[in-house]
Amino acid sequence: MKFKSDCERKDYQVIRGKCIFHDKWNESIHFSGMDSTSGSSVIVTEWNLNFDSGLNHIVHALSQIEKQIEQLDRSQDAPNIVFPLSFMFNIEKERTLVHLLNPIIYGFRLSELPTILRNERLSKSSVEKIAGDILEGLLYLHSHSMCHGDLRDVNVYMDSRSGVCKLFGFEVCGKMVNLLKDSSSRDSETKDKDIQRFGLLLFWLSSDWKYSFLNIYATSVSDLINIYLPKLFLPPQLSDLIANCLFVNVFSEITQISSHDYFNQSSSKSCNIVHLMPHTYNHLAVIPQSFDDLKKNCEDEKSSNKWFSNFVSSMSGNSRLADYEILKKLGSGGF
Repeated sequence: MKFKSDCERKDYQVIRGKCIFHDKWNESIHFSGMDSTSGSSVIVTEWNLNFDSGLNHIVHALSQIEKQIEQLDRSQDAPNIVFPLSFMFNIEKERTLVHLLNPIIYGFRLSELPTILRNERLSKSSVEKIAGDILEGLLYLHSHSMCHGDLRDVNVYMDSRSGVCKLFGFEVCGKMVNLLKDSSSRDSETKDKDIQRFGLLLFWLSSDWKYSFLNIYATSVSDLINIYLPKLFLPPQLSDLIANCLFVNVFSEITQISSHDYFNQSSSKSCNIVHLMPHTYNHLAVIPQSFDDLKKNCEDEKSSNKWFSNFVSSMSGNSRLADYEILKKLGSGGF
């Protein structure tokens, strides 16, 4: 698969590996992969769209997404954001294939936290740390006239090396959901919706995994606030923040959240949730529990780069690498 990034004047030649996640919410499939030109690991998100009518509208919408991705300023320091590398779409006779290319995050999605923790509750400082990281990501997006549009547990990654949470899929996933639903209202692509989704995530993180994020999302705001929120017995500042996020128009700007009493009294800035995890967990990489594990992860990445350099060299010398070696590196789903 060939991707192009005009803003970086760079081409990506991606060898796609196994499926690592199937997102039924927005009908996307996520694959691991490697860029053969640099040896770096990537994530390829794919949508397979079928439209009976309105093709011109779809092409226009996808072209706008492509333009927005190309215009992103990736030079800025934004530790809580995963900047996409490239976006492309191909219109075929019976379908439209859409691909989003992102750098790989060595860690896990927030949706995997209950499994990682084996349903043990998050500590107070861990909830504060995760919420603070998500808020920092939203502050960056909103200050640059962008919205996430599809803030969910699966679109927030935690970097297992640094313990920092990063927002994934901004400016793309929300638009794809609206295209799939054939919605012209674009109701998810607003700052108000980002704020409300932030409140839902905070509710979910504080619920001791009693409810899934999708169940919380499907519940009315009035029921969440009047019935379920009191049952969590949360500190007053946290309950107040969640309720104010869920009510529309209480917070008109994301900056108002950062000045809330909950964050002013927070002592979580030095908290690294990775070291609070009771168990290791295998996903894209093992969560490092010590410096030696972290060093091993870095060595594994260097080994991957070296492997691909040798692979490219062997191809240029008209030699051929056995198929099983490629599949061994990318996973059994590689093709």
